[in-house]
Amino acid sequence: MPSPGNKSEGIDSSDDSQKSDQQASPPLSAFRLQSMIIPVLELITKSSSWRKHSNLASECKSLIEKFPTLSITIPFSRSDAEIVLSPFISAVSSSSGSKIIDPALNCIQNLISFGVIHGDSDSDGLVVRLIDAVCECEDDGTDLLVMKTLLSAVTSTSLGIHGGCLLKIVKTSHNLYLRSQSIVNQTTAKASMIQMLLVVFKRMESDSSAASDYPIIIQDGEEEQEKNGGGAVESSVLLNSTDRDILDAKYWEISIYKTALEERKGGDMVVGSKEILGVRRIQSKTMNDTFLVFRALCRFSNVSPINKDALEDPKQTAGKIVALELLKIILESAGPLFRTNLSFMAVIKQYLCMSLLKNTTSPLMVVYELSCSIFTSLVSRFRHGLKAEIGVFFPMIILRVLENTPQPNFQNKMMVLEFLEKLISADSQILADIFINYDCDVKSSNIFERMVNGLIKTAQGVPPSVATTTPITLQDQSAMKLKAIRCLVEIIKSMGDWMDRQLHIDPNLRHPKKSDELVLEDIDSESDNCVDRTEGLEPHSDITNGISEAESLEQRRAYKLEIQEGINLFNRKPKKGIDFLVSTKKVGHSPDEIATFLIRNDSLLNKTLIGDYLGEGDELSINVMHAYVDSFNFQDIEFDEAIRLFLQGFRLPGEAQKIDRIMEKFAERYCKCNPKVFSSADTAYVLAYSIIMLNTDAHNPMVKNKMSEDDFIKNNQGIDDGKNLSEDYMRSLYERILGNEIKMKNDYNCNDNDSLYRMQQLQCKEKTGSSESAYYPATDVVALRFMIDVCWAPMLAAFSIPLDQSDDEVVISICLDGFCAAIHVTAVMNMKTHRDAFVTSLIKFTSLHSSGDIKQKNIAVIKAITTIADKDGNYLQQAWELILNFVSRFERLQKSGDGMKSPGASLFGLSQIEQYSPTAIRKGSYSERHATASGTTSILDQIEPSKMNQIFTASSQQSLNNEAVVDFVRALCKVSMEELQSPDPRIFCLTKTVEIVHCNMNRIRLVWSSIWHVISDFFVSVGCSENLSIAIFAMDSLRQLSMKFLQEREELDNYKFQNEFMKPFVIVMCESNSVEIRELIIRCISQILMTRVSHVKSGWKSVFMVLSAASHDEYKIITTLSLEIIEKIIREYFNYITTETTSFAYFVDCLIAFTYSNLNKDITLSAIGFLRFSALKLATEEEEEVHRNSHFWLPLLIGISGLSFDSRQEIRTTAIEILFETLRSHGHLFSLHLWERIFESVIFPIFVHRTETENQVCNGHVQEEEEWVYEETCTMALQLIVDVVVNFYNSTNPLLKTVVDLLTGFMRKPHKSLAMISISSFIRLMSNAVPFFTEEKWVEVIFSIKEIVNATLPWPASEPVSSSAAAAVGCHATIQLMLIQAMMDIYKLHNPRLSVKNTLLLFEALHPVAKHACNINSDENLQLQDCPPFLHLEKESYQICLTLLQTVVTTTTTEGDLDEEVELQLVHLCREVLQVYLHHAKHQQLLLLPPKSNPSHWLIPLGSGNRKELTTREPLVVSTLHSICELGESSVRNNLTTLFPLFADLISCNHGSSEIRAALGHTLSTCVGPVLLHSCSSLPQLKLVTSTT
Repeated sequence: MPSPGNKSEGIDSSDDSQKSDQQASPPLSAFRLQSMIIPVLELITKSSSWRKHSNLASECKSLIEKFPTLSITIPFSRSDAEIVLSPFISAVSSSSGSKIIDPALNCIQNLISFGVIHGDSDSDGLVVRLIDAVCECEDDGTDLLVMKTLLSAVTSTSLGIHGGCLLKIVKTSHNLYLRSQSIVNQTTAKASMIQMLLVVFKRMESDSSAASDYPIIIQDGEEEQEKNGGGAVESSVLLNSTDRDILDAKYWEISIYKTALEERKGGDMVVGSKEILGVRRIQSKTMNDTFLVFRALCRFSNVSPINKDALEDPKQTAGKIVALELLKIILESAGPLFRTNLSFMAVIKQYLCMSLLKNTTSPLMVVYELSCSIFTSLVSRFRHGLKAEIGVFFPMIILRVLENTPQPNFQNKMMVLEFLEKLISADSQILADIFINYDCDVKSSNIFERMVNGLIKTAQGVPPSVATTTPITLQDQSAMKLKAIRCLVEIIKSMGDWMDRQLHIDPNLRHPKKSDELVLEDIDSESDNCVDRTEGLEPHSDITNGISEAESLEQRRAYKLEIQEGINLFNRKPKKGIDFLVSTKKVGHSPDEIATFLIRNDSLLNKTLIGDYLGEGDELSINVMHAYVDSFNFQDIEFDEAIRLFLQGFRLPGEAQKIDRIMEKFAERYCKCNPKVFSSADTAYVLAYSIIMLNTDAHNPMVKNKMSEDDFIKNNQGIDDGKNLSEDYMRSLYERILGNEIKMKNDYNCNDNDSLYRMQQLQCKEKTGSSESAYYPATDVVALRFMIDVCWAPMLAAFSIPLDQSDDEVVISICLDGFCAAIHVTAVMNMKTHRDAFVTSLIKFTSLHSSGDIKQKNIAVIKAITTIADKDGNYLQQAWELILNFVSRFERLQKSGDGMKSPGASLFGLSQIEQYSPTAIRKGSYSERHATASGTTSILDQIEPSKMNQIFTASSQQSLNNEAVVDFVRALCKVSMEELQSPDPRIFCLTKTVEIVHCNMNRIRLVWSSIWHVISDFFVSVGCSENLSIAIFAMDSLRQLSMKFLQEREELDNYKFQNEFMKPFVIVMCESNSVEIRELIIRCISQILMTRVSHVKSGWKSVFMVLSAASHDEYKIITTLSLEIIEKIIREYFNYITTETTSFAYFVDCLIAFTYSNLNKDITLSAIGFLRFSALKLATEEEEEVHRNSHFWLPLLIGISGLSFDSRQEIRTTAIEILFETLRSHGHLFSLHLWERIFESVIFPIFVHRTETENQVCNGHVQEEEEWVYEETCTMALQLIVDVVVNFYNSTNPLLKTVVDLLTGFMRKPHKSLAMISISSFIRLMSNAVPFFTEEKWVEVIFSIKEIVNATLPWPASEPVSSSAAAAVGCHATIQLMLIQAMMDIYKLHNPRLSVKNTLLLFEALHPVAKHACNINSDENLQLQDCPPFLHLEKESYQICLTLLQTVVTTTTTEGDLDEEVELQLVHLCREVLQVYLHHAKHQQLLLLPPKSNPSHWLIPLGSGNRKELTTREPLVVSTLHSICELGESSVRNNLTTLFPLFADLISCNHGSSEIRAALGHTLSTCVGPVLLHSCSSLPQLKLVTSTT
């Protein structure tokens, strides 16, 4: 018998050819019609017997005679059709043999084919008569013509064959197939039926009209089964049931109004607690036809009884088989309407599923095979509407066979495995949907998990310790194992395909598609599957409530796992299980909730343990048992049926007390529901016990002496309050118990087909009646995580064991496919543990760790690994390390087999190794390895080198994505380090690392940065390696990569990646202990600059950092080479380092670093000379570049300034000279802003450092030599800074205040030498800069002087103090003295440039010094040590103050107010000076008088010291008297009353010399005398004075 699939293909092609023939037929003319009909009528007339067919002959002759005169239209009108077709209908119905029937049928078929006959079977009786006549033709010779005619009628576009007429055609075709003995006729009949069905279903799919509604009445499957008596329906009854089908169709029309009314009310038809599928509407006649045909086929497939006698009736078997084949074809070719319409889904549930319930338990393999195929189609294309049914059928059809390991039926299991493989490979969505809807549904079985475990058990075979009941050959067992492994591979492949589709991963390239690649053709290519998965579905309720599908799935899966854990715990320890479920809030605390849980999950719980728990004596168990019993409704139920219902969910415990508690509560509940059955609950209690004993006695084969009916009645006498129950009642109980054993729901013998069918029917009824049957299509790939968690470990074992034990190529290929698919899924889902487990196991099977055991299968494994690396490289992440370790071992083994030297040793020549390190790379174990690996060379040669190289070339941008290449590089570096650190170092991976970096330079900057971050650390580690050859190779490779990078990756401004790229040079230069490596790095830098200097930007930083590190190297050759490079940079590449300020700053730092070299002073001086030369290079730039280069002056000058801190005098002096020489030579190029920066960052830091040193000097922490160095340097710097300010005063004049503050700052310090230097510099500054001073500048300078004066006022203590404090006082006095003298000199030089206002300000600044010194000199309590120069300070300060005021008075030309003010200040100053002198002169004379003497006159002191002090003061007094003389007459007259007494005191004093007397006499004669004489007459007071005098 040909397979259904082949027949389906043949039918489709024939159907298409027939349609094309019909379309190609030319229109039928009247002439051709006449030539077609007349000969057939003549032939019928000729063949007719005048006795038997006289009427037929007459009809034919009459039509022949009338036909030329008839005006027949084409197509026929109703009247014409009646006239023409009547003879042919009579001929077909005559049963007169093939001579008459054959021409008639042939002509009818032609007329139908040409479209001459039009009509509809629902409205045209002629069409019905015609079809009935053809169908009732039972002549064996006309079977082919009958089938041809019927097929033409059904496929015709002019005839409308519907309803009962169509159903009759299908049944006629089925009968022809069954009764025919000819294979040709059977094949034709089957092909015709297939074409008819396909046409009917196709018309239904394409018909979108809704002119009328036809409801479908679907009978309940259980009721139909009861009508059939629980067995099969006789064939004759079924095939003659057309009238019943027509009545059903009529009933649809009657029921439509009732359905519409109920739909308006929104009510559902409910009987008991189960929803009836009831009346559903369909939208057209074609849908009605489809329903009738499909239901008929379902009934055809359900006719034969399921027992061994079926083999004795081949016709019934053939009818069942052909019906199943037709159903299979229909389901496989069904369109979206049939798959999604709720009405058709109800038909499938009620008719097809009931048929499958019987046929899946059939002992006939062909029936079982077709049933499995139909179920596969249902799962593949109709699963969205059959969730509950699939939940029943899948365990019964598939899992029952897979899990039946001890009793393997080879044919059944192979068939299941075959269909399972097809199912999984048909659509990758199936597995995900199964897992979502069953394994994540608390009320469903774990179909996916059980399927995987069943396949694992099948793949592993029957354990030796398990006895099998069905013998099976080793060959069959091997085939079965292989098939199971294939199914497992298909499962993991299907998961991968679904994942790829959801994530838009190209299965060929294995990378996610871009958004523009998700084009419409991808959707079109999967349109059928998309309809299967989405049409008629509703979204998840959790998603509509705002919870994502991933979260909903995770919650449901976690919930079910906890429920399962609680159930498993219950099945071991019931109380612990209940406690766990309550604690995890999966079950409520109340007894009612616990009882509900036990009832709803009785199929998962151990029935014996449920009974034990319910019978426990603790309070909670008793309350749960009461709630459990109270949940049953026994109203109007017979007592034995109540017990049967009650005991379906658990098994009675063995302990009598437990049974007693349970049955006592049962009796109480039954009597409560049926209060009139028994007089008391005691009666029910005793009778229940008696029935249980009877059930055990009657159905236990171990009981030999069975209880009789009389014994049963006798045992129950007087139980109803001393009365007997009705004997008839007791006998009926006995008979029912004896005929129907009381057992639990699952206590059916699955080996018995009838029992298995009843169990399936019960489960299906329960599932379909459940409200939890919503179907959820899987759309989120997070489901794969849970699926992998379920299956990864069993699959790993299933793939590993055959791969390890078998050498069969087919087995190895299948297992490797499984490994590849598993690695792909786990890698993409980022399940690291699972992925690494598969990769590690697969690598283990390469046997590279034991080269002597390498076989052909190991080569296949190696090829598989290369394929994985090529296709799944984007997702391997850390697993790259495992694969690259494998590649490294493979390369080592291959090279050893080729007899080559160690790759690490062959990299450099021997002389080069000896030059740097005599123990570069160890080679000790090579000969041994060569001897071991030589035997595997031929096997390893089967791996092409390009396969291994492809792993590394795949890191290009086209193969590995941006994230994957970073993982790849990280793993490669790690493996390379393991190679290099091994006892026998190798550089295979090191070389590949360099290649990887080389070919990935064109990646985007962010990705390349991540790559280089890994590579950089790697190069540092390798460059610092103790193995010199490896370190040399790494540094040379880094040089090559740097040169390539600089050439190919142009860097924009302000980026720093060149510096990051070359940073390994810097780190290795600093950390390497090898002089050879450090020298190599210097030479690498030199070569990079020679060839790629124009491309270097931020890389200059690394260059100069390397050279800076070389400056401190203890080997002169390295320092010398570095200095040569710097010289070359300055002379040839200077314009490149001045493109960015930062680069030039690092260049200056590099030169400064060389100035601190301890090897040779010449190196230091050369570096300083390069600094000078750099300044010249900056200054000689073109004018348009000078402005740009102004940004580079500052780092250069800062660097030179830093050298002024050097402890070496020559370096320090040279640095300061170069610094200020540069400023003097090129200062004209500087802007004010730059000057400000120079003073702030270059010049002032020198003195800040000096100030810190000065503090150390003053505190005694600096040696005399250092103090001398400090003074010398500071003197030079202060002098030079003054020159700079003077030379560039036009540019630096805003900084004058800052410079003056600097100088005065040194004056504040109690350091005489610094003060002298600063004052000297101040004088030079004022001497040279005063000509440029403005009034504002003078004010600034004077205020600075005032501040320094106030800051340095000496305050000696009244008691003896330490020498350091006394020195500070003396130092301050000396500083003020020098400052006063300096100001006197400056004033004398630039007096004309100083305005009166500024002169007065200067006077105000210096006058406090004179008064302060005078106060100190006048204080007798002060103890001054070492004679500080307070007397000279007093004299000099009063002298300059007197000079300032005298000059203003004598030279001013201002207004009178100002003159009077100045004269008044001068008079006050003169009086102050005279009073101070007189105070000291009188004090000296009083000290010489004897005690108690009355001095009538003063005496000249005799002491030489006192005389010397007065002599010192005399010039000031003389100058004061001269100043008074220069006052005007009016001024003298106004102040004579205050001055004349002082003059008189001077006359009475003895003076140290005659100068005062002479000056006083001159003053009196020239100034005072004329005033007195002139005013004598007008001033009586003067007369008195004169007389007194």
